[in-house]
Amino acid sequence: CGGAGVKLGINFHNRHLPWVQDLSRMIREGLIGEVEVVQVEVGSGPRHYENWRAEPAMAGLGSVHNVGVHALDFLRVILGSEPVEVMAMFDESSCESVEMLGLILLRFDNGALAYCNFNEALPNPRTDITIHGSAGRIVGTSLTRSRSDGDLAILTEDGETSIHYAAPEAHRLSVAAFTNA
Repeated sequence: CGGAGVKLGINFHNRHLPWVQDLSRMIREGLIGEVEVVQVEVGSGPRHYENWRAEPAMAGLGSVHNVGVHALDFLRVILGSEPVEVMAMFDESSCESVEMLGLILLRFDNGALAYCNFNEALPNPRTDITIHGSAGRIVGTSLTRSRSDGDLAILTEDGETSIHYAAPEAHRLSVAAFTNA
């Protein structure tokens, strides 16, 4: 697309969420120092697909492509950094079909390490993110899927504060970004 002078748009709607934008700014401003470790869990609860998502030749991966790609994208935005090393393990069902649970470890070019749990297998999933920095911590509860209200709890040497985020219309924000582009 770059060579052809054509804009490429991908529906990574979570990057437009207010909490992602705020967290990106906090990290850039050094609010918690240098980011050292990030933990992300993105789950939708158990799912069973009877469409292209269940076909390895078409889907490639299951939970990583269905729900995980959105977290991988917003991690790049939040950290302002690119992954340079990746390791992964998948549930045993991936031997016959697409995986429904993937555990991913990443090292980013800024030195941050990330542990990600992407799953569509476990009941009562968490949709949280924790960012440990050299001078503080930020915990996002119920934020990694765009369909529910959630909170950021920011802990620094000055104490703890929290910000509540109502569930936005994430796809509307993404369409607006497409339109603006």
